[in-house]
Amino acid sequence: MGFFDEMMQTMDLRCPRIILTDEMAVLENVANIIMLSETSVTVSHGLIGAAARRLTGKAPSVYTTITGTNLVIREICEGRLLIGGKIQRAEFFQPPDTH
Repeated sequence: MGFFDEMMQTMDLRCPRIILTDEMAVLENVANIIMLSETSVTVSHGLIGAAARRLTGKAPSVYTTITGTNLVIREICEGRLLIGGKIQRAEFFQPPDTH
Protein backbone atom coordinates (compact mmCIF):
# COMPACT_ATOMS: atom_id res chain seq x y z
CA MET A 1 0.00 0.00 0.00
CA GLY A 2 1.39 3.37 -0.99
CA PHE A 3 1.55 6.49 1.12
CA PHE A 4 -1.31 8.16 -0.78
CA ASP A 5 -3.60 5.13 -0.32
CA GLU A 6 -2.78 5.01 3.36
CA MET A 7 -3.54 8.73 3.77
CA MET A 8 -6.81 8.42 1.84
CA GLN A 9 -7.90 5.59 4.13
CA THR A 10 -7.05 7.68 7.19
CA MET A 11 -8.79 10.76 5.82
CA ASP A 12 -11.94 8.99 4.65
CA LEU A 13 -14.62 10.78 6.67
CA ARG A 14 -17.08 7.90 6.28
CA CYS A 15 -14.95 5.49 8.29
CA PRO A 16 -16.31 4.44 11.68
CA ARG A 17 -15.10 6.55 14.58
CA ILE A 18 -15.74 6.24 18.30
CA ILE A 19 -15.02 8.30 21.38
CA LEU A 20 -15.21 6.37 24.67
CA THR A 21 -15.24 7.12 28.34
CA ASP A 22 -16.39 4.81 31.11
CA GLU A 23 -19.86 6.47 31.08
CA MET A 24 -20.35 7.47 27.44
CA ALA A 25 -19.71 6.35 23.86
CA VAL A 26 -20.04 8.52 20.78
CA LEU A 27 -20.24 6.60 17.51
CA GLU A 28 -19.92 8.53 14.25
CA ASN A 29 -20.87 7.56 10.71
CA VAL A 30 -23.64 5.21 11.85
CA ALA A 31 -25.91 3.90 9.09
CA ASN A 32 -28.24 1.61 11.11
CA ILE A 33 -28.85 0.32 14.61
CA ILE A 34 -28.70 -3.47 14.32
CA MET A 35 -29.27 -4.59 17.92
CA LEU A 36 -30.16 -2.72 21.10
CA SER A 37 -30.37 -3.97 24.69
CA GLU A 38 -29.39 -2.78 28.16
CA THR A 39 -26.07 -4.61 27.82
CA SER A 40 -25.08 -4.09 24.17
CA VAL A 41 -25.62 -1.85 21.18
CA THR A 42 -24.55 -2.98 17.70
CA VAL A 43 -24.55 -0.56 14.78
CA SER A 44 -23.69 -0.79 11.11
CA HIS A 45 -21.50 1.85 9.56
CA GLY A 46 -22.65 0.71 6.14
CA LEU A 47 -20.17 0.35 3.33
CA ILE A 48 -16.91 2.07 4.11
CA GLY A 49 -15.55 4.46 1.54
CA ALA A 50 -13.59 4.67 -1.63
CA ALA A 51 -10.21 3.99 -0.04
CA ALA A 52 -11.31 0.52 1.06
CA ARG A 53 -12.79 -0.12 -2.36
CA ARG A 54 -9.46 0.74 -4.02
CA LEU A 55 -7.50 -1.43 -1.60
CA THR A 56 -9.77 -4.47 -1.51
CA GLY A 57 -11.78 -4.22 -4.74
CA LYS A 58 -15.00 -3.95 -2.73
CA ALA A 59 -16.54 -1.81 -0.02
CA PRO A 60 -17.07 -4.03 3.04
CA SER A 61 -19.66 -3.42 5.75
CA VAL A 62 -18.24 -2.55 9.15
CA TYR A 63 -20.02 -2.96 12.49
CA THR A 64 -19.35 -1.72 16.01
CA THR A 65 -20.62 -3.26 19.24
CA ILE A 66 -20.58 -1.37 22.53
CA THR A 67 -21.05 -3.54 25.63
CA GLY A 68 -21.71 -2.50 29.20
CA THR A 69 -24.54 -2.12 31.69
CA ASN A 70 -27.58 0.16 31.75
CA LEU A 71 -26.91 1.30 28.17
CA VAL A 72 -29.31 3.87 26.72
CA ILE A 73 -29.25 5.91 23.55
CA ARG A 74 -29.15 9.53 24.65
CA GLU A 75 -28.99 11.18 21.24
CA ILE A 76 -29.27 10.32 17.56
CA CYS A 77 -28.27 13.04 15.12
CA GLU A 78 -27.18 12.77 11.45
CA GLY A 79 -25.17 9.57 11.70
CA ARG A 80 -23.95 10.22 15.25
CA LEU A 81 -25.10 8.15 18.21
CA LEU A 82 -24.51 9.05 21.86
CA ILE A 83 -24.80 6.09 24.24
CA GLY A 84 -24.87 6.51 28.01
CA GLY A 85 -24.35 3.90 30.73
CA LYS A 86 -21.40 1.98 32.15
CA ILE A 87 -19.23 1.26 29.09
CA GLN A 88 -17.06 -1.84 29.34
CA ARG A 89 -15.88 -2.58 25.79
CA ALA A 90 -16.06 -1.48 22.15
CA GLU A 91 -15.42 -3.82 19.22
CA PHE A 92 -15.18 -3.20 15.48
CA PHE A 93 -15.87 -6.17 13.26
CA GLN A 94 -16.54 -7.11 9.67
CA PRO A 95 -18.36 -10.25 8.53
CA PRO A 96 -16.17 -12.77 6.70
CA ASP A 97 -16.15 -12.65 2.93
CA THR A 98 -18.89 -14.96 1.66
CA HIS A 99 -17.34 -15.53 -1.79
